[in-house]
Formats: sequence, structure tokens, C-alpha cells
Amino acid sequence: MINRIALLLFIGLAFSTTINIPSDYATIQGGIDNSEDGDTVLVQPGLYYENINYNQKNIVLGSLFMTMGDTSYISSTIVDGGDSGSVVTISDSTPYNRIELNGLKIRNGNKDNGAGGISINMWQNIEDTVYLKNLIVLNNTHNATTNAFNGGGGIYARSSKIEMDNILIKGNTINLIGDTYYTGGGGIHLYNSTANILNTIIEENSVNRIDDPQITTWYRGRGGGIYSYQSNTVINNSIVRNNSVSNEGFGGGFAIEGNLVANNVIIQNNIAYNGGGISGSEESIFTNCTIYSNSGYNGGGIYGYGTVINSILWSDTPQETYGESVIVVYSNIQGGFQGIGNINSDPLFVDEANGNYNLQSNSPCIDTGTDFFTLLDDTLINLSTNDYYGLAPDMGAFEYQENVDIDEYDFVYDSLSQIPNVDVDAGTLHLFANFYDGTTYPPNPDTGQNFLLLSAFNTSGANVQEEIVDLIDVGDIIRIQNGDGSKVQSFTADTATAFGDERIMVPFNTATFSYVSISGTGFSHNEDVTFINTSATVFIDKELESVMRYTLYPNYPNPFNPVTTLRYDLPEDAMVNITIYDMMGRQVKALVNGSQTAGYRTIQWNATNDKGQPVSAGLYLYTIEAGDSRQTKKMVLLK
Repeated sequence: MINRIALLLFIGLAFSTTINIPSDYATIQGGIDNSEDGDTVLVQPGLYYENINYNQKNIVLGSLFMTMGDTSYISSTIVDGGDSGSVVTISDSTPYNRIELNGLKIRNGNKDNGAGGISINMWQNIEDTVYLKNLIVLNNTHNATTNAFNGGGGIYARSSKIEMDNILIKGNTINLIGDTYYTGGGGIHLYNSTANILNTIIEENSVNRIDDPQITTWYRGRGGGIYSYQSNTVINNSIVRNNSVSNEGFGGGFAIEGNLVANNVIIQNNIAYNGGGISGSEESIFTNCTIYSNSGYNGGGIYGYGTVINSILWSDTPQETYGESVIVVYSNIQGGFQGIGNINSDPLFVDEANGNYNLQSNSPCIDTGTDFFTLLDDTLINLSTNDYYGLAPDMGAFEYQENVDIDEYDFVYDSLSQIPNVDVDAGTLHLFANFYDGTTYPPNPDTGQNFLLLSAFNTSGANVQEEIVDLIDVGDIIRIQNGDGSKVQSFTADTATAFGDERIMVPFNTATFSYVSISGTGFSHNEDVTFINTSATVFIDKELESVMRYTLYPNYPNPFNPVTTLRYDLPEDAMVNITIYDMMGRQVKALVNGSQTAGYRTIQWNATNDKGQPVSAGLYLYTIEAGDSRQTKKMVLLK
């Protein structure tokens, strides 16, 4: 999920100084101390035992991920607080500049009465945005010993405006010691702030009372995952799971005492006495959320207040909601709930035991949501027909697409518009490939042509020959790969035809294909291989050599929500440009723009534009330009 490159950064580098750590300065703090507003502090991979402070400077601080796009730089560029204070501190700055933290692992902070991981306080310049992107915030601790509005085991923001994108917040802790109150947010604590949280996983964070004094309402912990107090919070396309609050606390996943809008969020397996999943406010709105298997004493799913639309509340114990102030409409809620459009029926998830909350094709949640809803003259949801598939939005965090979700199969084809009615069982589609050189049995249509003879079966053993034949057109580029994803060979297909009752013949020209064996054995009978149609349709007239030298593979998953991975081969060092366009040809996002070394590479897109804003659902094009090659493919973003 964590993989973006901001175009703004590339532009900014041209007009500012880049300070390299450790070549320019031995420590990150040394680089910060010697920077000026607008500079970039670029950190090489390594382990840095530091507690760093921006010192009121407007700078960009991050790893080589920002320039290279390689996600390995995020986990390998580590700032370790050594259990001696906040790892990162950001405070008041000169207005109208950019403050950014990007592509680092922040771990092992430990602070009394303050954030363990990242502490942000912008009260003098609250309108300035702090950008937190592509981070791992891990195993930080806040020890609360005084009555104060502080918290945040992982991240604390007070009187600030923050944009959070592609962050893993995991294993952070708040320890409540003594008569402390209004303290919480094992993962995130927001106080008098505005926050936009996107594509973030908040998991295994906790708020724990250590000495267990006389517990009153004021002294109970809040928000194992997120505590939002007097703040305006929007969270999209995220997961909040396995968080907890001990004793008689509130909101294992969320504790909200302000405004919250949650869209397409999975809230799963959180624990608290009051509101295992959510302790909500009157201003809490949850749309297209999946609230599943949370537990508590009062309200396994939701405690207190909140408005729930187009969502699923299921398997929360001892009850889905507690109190009479929760409004639920157009949702599937176990046990039933009074409200317009509500149902009470097994949602039929694909595999809830393993955390797959996609809907099966026969789910009662498909097309049973609403695209428009108002409450007390406030429009809470207003969707266009481009925002969903089918007759109406689905309930839950995932929109079901009628056509087969092809990323679940070994056969991958990127021209989704050409897949009208593929109906195969969920699971792996097995293609047994046999290679023929034009001279061996069985006879091929044209002497001198090579071809593959494929047998195609779904996991139920049913033959799906006809459907596969219909997917392949003249000139399609076919890629064959090993189980580990490594390329074996590519060729241009001369269509596919049925061969007998259970086999598919895919001929190709020998002049454009050099046979390479799989593991030195070639294609043997009943050997599982992956058969991928890359179908680079707009460049089909390109020389095959060029296509093979610089290869852009189909993104995975496709369709996707919220993140997809793009894969490509560079046979040599080259300037690489990977850009995403909408169907009108307008640039949406520049993912890569710079020199890269040869090799197999990946980059992720999290459905945001160059400004960091989420884009709408629909069809998008992605193009790679490298060397003398240019290739384009299509992908589909679900809501």
C-alpha cells in the first residue's frame, strides 16, 4: 500500500538545496540544523538513533523513496528514538511553506506526557499543512502521568492541519498512570486539529491503564486506534483493526468527540468496554464501511452516537450498537435495525476468516445501498453513477463488479472492456501449457508456426475454454512467467482457437519468438504456468523487440481499491517516466520521473493526483516511457 512519488517534490528540488545524510552531515538533526526554509533533507538507508526536531523550519525530510520510488527505502531508512522522547517533533513555522515527512520508519519513541512517535503542534500557523506520507510508525509509547490534553502513542497533532497518506501505524501504546483524563489515541490523537487520512492501516495499537486507580468516566482511556477530540477528521480507504482500550475505556478502533467522516473503511477486531469498534459522536458519519467482529461490553460495533450509511455491521459482540442515538440506513446489520433500507442477511464475504471482505456474486449487499441521503437538511451522501457499478451502490467497503475479478487468476488480461461474461469460480484458474515447434504432434494450422496448446480449468474442475478463447485477439502480446513472477518469454498471438473440447490453440510467429525453457525443462504436460495477455493495444504496431526490452506488465490488482502495483522491466539503465492519465488524456499523476538502473521494478499508485487528492472511480491509462519505448495499459479504480 505504501508507494508514491510526489511530482511537487521533483519540481521543488530544482529550486531548493538538497542536503544529503550522512554525506553532508553525519546526523539527520545536523542536516535540519543547517537547512533553510524550502530545503530537502534526503536520508540514505541506515539506522539513525536520534530524536529529531524540525526547529520551526519548513523543509521536506525523507528517504530515497522520494526520488527512486523503491518501497524498500521506507523500511530500511529508520529513525529510532531509543526509548528517550518523541522521535520526531514538528512545531510552529513560517507561514505558507511546505512541511513534509516522507518515506521513513519511525520507531521506539518513548515520552512522558507527549507523543512517542511524531509530535505536531502548529497552533500559531494552524492553516499551514503538515504532510505525513509513506511512513511506518512502529512501537512508540506515550506515558500519561498528568491531566493534560496530550496523547498519541504513534502520532499526536494539536492545533494542526495534517494530510496523512500511505502510513502504517502499528504497535504503538499509551500507558495511563494516575488520574489522567482526555488522553488517548494509541495510534493517533487529534486535538483541535483538521486531519485528512488516506490509505492508512492502523493496527495493534492500545491504550492501557497501568495502576488502575479509582476509575471514573473522565479517567478512562479512549481510542485504541484513533482518538479525535474537538477535531475535524476525514478518513478514506483505510483499515482500523486489532486495536484495544483496557478497563472501562471507550472506542477500541475510534473514539470520536468531534466531527468524523469515514468512507470505505474496514473496522475489524477492535476491543473496548464501550464501543469495541467505535465510540461515536453526533457528528460521526460512516459511509460504505465494513464493521466486523469487534467486541465490547456496551456495543461491540458502535457505542453512543453516529450515522451509518451503506455499511455492513456483522459479527460484533455482544451487540452491533448500544444506545438509542445511532442512526443506521441502507445498511446490513446483524439482528436487524429500524431504519430505511436496512436489511438483516449474511453479507456473504469472500473469505472473512482471512480478512477478505469483498462480496460474493450472490451477496444481498449488492445494489442495495443508496446514492443520495439527507439528514436534517444536510446532504450526507450524493454519488453519481460513475461512483459505483450496477443499479445502486453496494453496502460495505468494497463495490462488487459483475465481471470476474481477474486479479484472482493466473490468467491476467488488461482490456477489461473485452471481458463481458467470464463466469468462473473464485480461486486460481489453472492453465496447463504444452509447447509445440510446428513440427511435432498435434498438427498446427500453418507449417512453421510455433504455438501453445492450453487446457483451462477453474478450481471446481470445470472447463472454461470458450471464455478464454474469447479474450485473445490478433496481435495481443502474450507473456509467460514462472510462479515467482519472473518472465520466461513474450510473443505476439495470432488469435486463439478452440482445439478439441478442452484445449486452446494460441499460434505465434517463430520470427518473433525465441523459446526459453521453464527451469530447464521446457513446457511439459500438466505443468502449471502463468499465462498473461499484456495486450498493449495502442502500441501493437511497435517492434516486438522494443516491447520485450522495456516491458510494462498489467497492474495488480485490477480492478483495485485503494492501491495497485505497476510492474516493469528495464533491460538497461534509462530515464524513466511513468504517468497516469484519465480517459480524456489529462495527466493525473506522475509516478516516476528520473534515471533508474536496469532490473525488475515495481511502483504503487494509491489513486491520488499530483496534488495528493484522491481521484474518482473509473478507467485510467498508465504509460511508461523508457529508452526508445513507450507503452500504455488500462486499469480500473473502484469506489
